Amino acid sequence: MKYYFRSTFILFAMLMTTMACNDSGVEGVFVGADEWECRFVNTLGATGLSQKLVGVWHWKYRTCWDSGSERDDTSDVGLTVKFTYDQQVSVVKAGEVIVSSPYTLKADGPDDFVIETNLVPQLLGHIYFCDYKVVFTDTYKDGCANYYLKE
Repeated sequence: MKYYFRSTFILFAMLMTTMACNDSGVEGVFVGADEWECRFVNTLGATGLSQKLVGVWHWKYRTCWDSGSERDDTSDVGLTVKFTYDQQVSVVKAGEVIVSSPYTLKADGPDDFVIETNLVPQLLGHIYFCDYKVVFTDTYKDGCANYYLKE
């Protein structure tokens, strides 16, 4: 009987994992758009976080909570953000550089970091990584969460 329950549990866990790992669109890539799944990155500290940011990131979508309801936004499709080792950030949309400036990472609480740079709304909030994905989330202040995939 003990092995029956264990086998049933394992089968159930495999089924749930398979269902969670769909390849249909951005939601599958971002684990149901749940940025809290990505909290583990904060153990990197400012230096590790800065190194992990280096590269080109493609904006995918934004989720906002305003007026008490969730709304999804894809108005910045085509936007890319490039971070360099010398702590420069460039934001490009439709082939045009929107912002290019230095940035610094600032601790915002014991485990969280935010980017300080010229106002770039797509980079506001705490930074969380999941493999080749990054989320900049200002939802703790009723702002938006912007989701990116690394090139």
